[in-house]
Amino acid sequence: MTETIRLVGFDELERALGKADELFKPLASKAMSIAIQAIKAEIAPYPPQPDRMRSGSLNTYVRGQGRYPKSAFIPDSGEPGGFRTKKGSQAVKLTSQQMNKKFRRKVKVRKAWVEGELRNDATYSGYVIGPESGDPHQVDFHAQTGWTNADDAIEQARPIIDNSIDFAVNALIEKLAGGN
Repeated sequence: MTETIRLVGFDELERALGKADELFKPLASKAMSIAIQAIKAEIAPYPPQPDRMRSGSLNTYVRGQGRYPKSAFIPDSGEPGGFRTKKGSQAVKLTSQQMNKKFRRKVKVRKAWVEGELRNDATYSGYVIGPESGDPHQVDFHAQTGWTNADDAIEQARPIIDNSIDFAVNALIEKLAGGN
């Protein structure tokens, strides 16, 4: 569907565009919030636990929880990593910073722009999910074990990001044309 906006004379055009900045800020803020949430949805989930015997000895670290004693595991081919914890097993040594729960989102509306931020407060997050280059960047080992890096998360979220921007721009055009 194509809509036509008719402005007669440059004075009306100037008046309509003069308020565009203020009209667009809340729309851009909402679009930014949607975009950040879409990126978080791609980057936050932990990949499946790798094989617990990959190094030749039992890896007792469980992503997002911490380190268990070796005696807490029993073989189970149906579980990721080939082992599961015994029921009532010894307590976990809570050594994980639970990276998936350390994401912080922020949208700031400035005078001339809207700024969005998605960060992770886990001390090691840059090496696990950071960009492909830069400092810190994602270490190859983490890419091989299935962690999504920041660059790939943005590309995977691109359709939602683009849709949110398109919606904001279309809503602005509608407001400028006299709609609500």
